[in-house]
Amino acid sequence: MSFKKMKQLSVFSGGCDGFSLAGKWLGWETIGLVENDPSRIKRLKKNFPKAPIFEDIKINNEYGEFDIISGGDPCQPHSNSGNRKGKSDPRYLWPEKFAIIRKYNPRYVVNENVFGTVSNGVLDQKINDLESVGYTCWPPIVIPASYVGAWHTRKRVWLVAYSPEERRKIILCRNSSSRFKANKPPITLDTQSNPFLQFEKSMGQPPIFGMDDGIPDRVDRLGMIGDSIVPQIAYKLFSVIDFINKSNL
Repeated sequence: MSFKKMKQLSVFSGGCDGFSLAGKWLGWETIGLVENDPSRIKRLKKNFPKAPIFEDIKINNEYGEFDIISGGDPCQPHSNSGNRKGKSDPRYLWPEKFAIIRKYNPRYVVNENVFGTVSNGVLDQKINDLESVGYTCWPPIVIPASYVGAWHTRKRVWLVAYSPEERRKIILCRNSSSRFKANKPPITLDTQSNPFLQFEKSMGQPPIFGMDDGIPDRVDRLGMIGDSIVPQIAYKLFSVIDFINKSNL
């Protein structure tokens, strides 16, 4: 049986773009990337040569069709290591991502940011915004990088939302009398058996970066790594979304 390949729009892509990498591991197509830093754009062109790159996150960009929008809006307004200006910081760009969501209505939304978005109310704002246009949000999950084998903690808040159409599919899959239940495990919505929480400590450890001698563009490269997500975590989340997609509901 053939399945529709998931199409992903990555925003705030950075230079490494762990979201597109995780999607690539699942056979997804990245239909576009959004990034405005020249050094990061150069890296993205090398890693994802077929995907168009938009240098400004504008609602009137012609992004095309996509099933999922992913990306972590800039963390500087919320980070405990910064001034924590939150919504008053000019780098607070969640409204721009939300504008794209409202216009294109993708089936899934995946957002990542620092733990500080919990205490300053920005996470609540994101959930309220998404629910105001009909999305259902999974309970936010705080996942440290160490949970997939990394040697550092790096806690991040992950928010996953899905459209009313996908909610219908999940409910059908849960119904014991539904024909959709055959030959596949149920998808449950309670937090104890939530598939988004079924992570395994099996992804191994990230590569260890060497000393600074002989590393070209060291500062830029370290900056890209610092801005990036852990793609193994995105892969775990995407795997659940991919399962729903391939359930052919």
